[in-house]
Amino acid sequence: MTPPGLIRIATSSYHVGHSTAATIALEKGIFREEGLIPPQVEKPALFAAMKQRGIYIVLRAKASSVIYLNSRGADLAIVGG
Repeated sequence: MTPPGLIRIATSSYHVGHSTAATIALEKGIFREEGLIPPQVEKPALFAAMKQRGIYIVLRAKASSVIYLNSRGADLAIVGG
C-alpha cells in the first residue's frame, strides 16, 4: 500500500504494441497452461489496479472508463486542463 503522504501516479495509455504479446499468449493458451489469469479489459482493471496499488492519479484514462466505473459505485473524477 502507499505510504502516508505519498501520492502514486500511473498512466493508462497504451497502443496496439502493448497488447500484442498478451493477445498472442491468450490465443496460444499460454495463460491457461501456466495457470495464469488473462489480462482484464481496461474498465474493470483500471479501478482494480488503482485500489490495489494505492494509485490516486491516472494519466490519460479514457473518459468512458471513468463514467462506467462511476456508474458501478466508484468515486472518480476527470480533471482536464
